[in-house]
Amino acid sequence: MKSNHRWMAGMRLASLFILCSVCSFAQDSESAFTQEISLNATSFVRQFALNNNAEESTASPYLIQYKLLGAKSNGLRTGFGANYNEVQDFRGDLPEQSRDWGLDFRIGYERCSSLSNRWDIFYGIDAVANYRIVGLKTTSNLGFGELETETKTVVTGFGAGPVLGIRFKISDRISLFTESTAYFTRSENKETVTFSSEDPTLLAVFGLENSDDTFRELRLNMLIPTNVFFAFRF
Repeated sequence: MKSNHRWMAGMRLASLFILCSVCSFAQDSESAFTQEISLNATSFVRQFALNNNAEESTASPYLIQYKLLGAKSNGLRTGFGANYNEVQDFRGDLPEQSRDWGLDFRIGYERCSSLSNRWDIFYGIDAVANYRIVGLKTTSNLGFGELETETKTVVTGFGAGPVLGIRFKISDRISLFTESTAYFTRSENKETVTFSSEDPTLLAVFGLENSDDTFRELRLNMLIPTNVFFAFRF
């Protein structure tokens, strides 16, 4: 319980820092805000690269980003991503179904420094959250009856960490950028295993019982700058 309290206190401190930074940015801005929308163009760029086989661990989960920037290109940054994958297959004559879907969100504050007319560097801090459901349903033939097993894992995570990136300006409105992040996250994993059969005695014969387990995980998620975002300002 004390660990949970320390974690929540850390999250509140990170959120307070981001809020104060955004308020400071809003007070210091002397001109109208600039809005920026960017799309993750990594898969498109890799179609023209020699190595088109990227590991999933190096892929950014954020498909679209929105930024509200002041006169010095400092300001609020947000990112959103979603994925859904469902596969239905057969093992012999028996059906098998898997499902994997998730949501990712982040909000933070960034500052920008100019390196040249074309190149900028930006840095900041983000608070992140994610939600994911992974499920697998299989059917087994035990000779005198079929057994259906369903495994479901629900993952909820929160965290925070720094971001560092570099931007190439194609024009005043259009640019490409990449970034590196290091998020320290805490996730709660709930795993449920359910057995079912048309013959209730089958579960008793094999001693099968439904289970529901929960465990927590602390980890450091580091992402190297291998993702490319296409940005447009207006």
